[in-house]
Order: sequence, then structure tokens, then C-alpha cells
Amino acid sequence: MSASPSRSTAVPALLTIHDIAALLRIHRTAAYARTRDPDFPDPLVISGSCYRWYADEVAAYVASRRAPKKEHQRRAVPLDPSAASGAGPASAPPRPRARRRRSPGAAAAAESTPR
Repeated sequence: MSASPSRSTAVPALLTIHDIAALLRIHRTAAYARTRDPDFPDPLVISGSCYRWYADEVAAYVASRRAPKKEHQRRAVPLDPSAASGAGPASAPPRPRARRRRSPGAAAAAESTPR
């Protein structure tokens, strides 16, 4: 008779740095930088150069860092159609664009360059 593994004896999921990078949608080097954050969970050291992180701890870290969604307010729609287009008498004429000033050295260099 085969016994199914219970929740307490199940092997926890371990994440590699590539998994963390994919989860956070960042590059691998940025993921390594994120793991040095004091709030990031400590890794499980498999060997000198092999690290893994528990998936549930990383998920809790991501959930704690997630910003709450903001409520967006809609802009009020003007009742007068002429006010929306700016064609009303209260609208000011457009301002002329200012010309850029050239330094004397740039003007001389532009004139001496063959076209």
C-alpha cells in the first residue's frame, strides 16, 4: 500500500536566481542585487556557489513589497463643447516658440562646414 505524502513531509519548492529574476521581471544581476536587500529572505546554501531560496518566503517578500493599487479619478467632462476645443473667447493665442541661441563658436563652425 502506497501512502501519499502529507503536507508536513512535502519537499518545499526551491527557486534559483533565474526563477527569482523571472518572477520579479528583472535581469539576473539585478536579481542578485535584490537578494542583498536586508528584507529579502536568506538563501539555502547548497554548495559554495549554489544558492536556492524557498518559494514561499520569496512570495511573501514580493507580496510585502507590492504597492497598493491607486484609485484613478476620471476627469470632469466640460459641458460646453467650445470649452473643450479651446475655441472659446477665453482661450489665449498660442505663444510663439523661442529660437535657440547659438554660441559664437558654434555659429562659426556651422558656417565653415561644407554641405
